[in-house]
Amino acid sequence: MSTKEVVRYGNGKYKNIIVDCGVKNNIIRRVLQRDTIVIRVPWNYDFSKEEYDGLLISNGPGDPKQCKETIQHIRNAFNDDKPILGICLGNQLMSLAAGADTYKLKIWSQKS
Repeated sequence: MSTKEVVRYGNGKYKNIIVDCGVKNNIIRRVLQRDTIVIRVPWNYDFSKEEYDGLLISNGPGDPKQCKETIQHIRNAFNDDKPILGICLGNQLMSLAAGADTYKLKIWSQKS
């Protein structure tokens, strides 16, 4: 679901990293509308050496606890004074990086 290599888009004033955990193309298009350069990196990429203004951890499928490398990279990013946004799975990864726990909800159905 993730890119295999670093991909750069746009030519704007701000530089934003998108950690690709299964990002939808429309999210990239929408971020590019805001005077930005988007650097799309694989889900397990160590972006700590990159210069950036903001970090977006994308949505995607799967169990967030399986993304141990991503969680560690996010934990390190918390020490920087830069904005971080998580979408769906990205929020769960941020929560795990901050020390919270996640779990899968049981399927609930109402029988008539």
